[in-house]
Amino acid sequence: SSSSLAKRKYYKLLVIGDQNTGKTSIIHRYVHGSFRDKYEVTVGAGINFKEIAWNNTDHLTLEFFDIGGEERSRFMTSAFYRKAVGAFVVTDVTQPNGFQAATLWKKDLDMKLRMHDDTLLPCVLLINKCDGATADQKHSSNELDPSQVDRFCRHQKFSGWFDTSAKNDINIDEAVQFLVGKVIRRNLV
Repeated sequence: SSSSLAKRKYYKLLVIGDQNTGKTSIIHRYVHGSFRDKYEVTVGAGINFKEIAWNNTDHLTLEFFDIGGEERSRFMTSAFYRKAVGAFVVTDVTQPNGFQAATLWKKDLDMKLRMHDDTLLPCVLLINKCDGATADQKHSSNELDPSQVDRFCRHQKFSGWFDTSAKNDINIDEAVQFLVGKVIRRNLV
């Protein structure tokens, strides 16, 4: 059958960022299609898998490696990053230092993990909780002026960015499709 001829590929995708930015909720929304209101701290790393079809020819297994928000300061990230082919850096639109935190996570990633050709890993910025931010909470990005966020992403060498809401299912699928597309186009695996 044609399905047995389809190629199977495995991609490890990192989901990193400070505590309480919604990393676990984003993964849960994508993998399970639902949102949990209860906050749970991720200690170390959590792992979730989702199988998807890609372009009717490939079957992909996506492994989402959810790294606890305080891990960057514990020097554990190198072990967690190993063998990843793409990453999401998650920040929270309601946190005043959100972009600064995203910068630190991106620098940590770039310093510790390079691709086989010594290039940077495809990495997408997710600006989460866009559903619930009041105007005065949108400190870090001047109410998400897209041109400002574009400049920030170019400067920090992000592959792109998305406004997301795990709660209201905004741009989660789109962000994953975008990152997986970048990984496939780079033919990283």
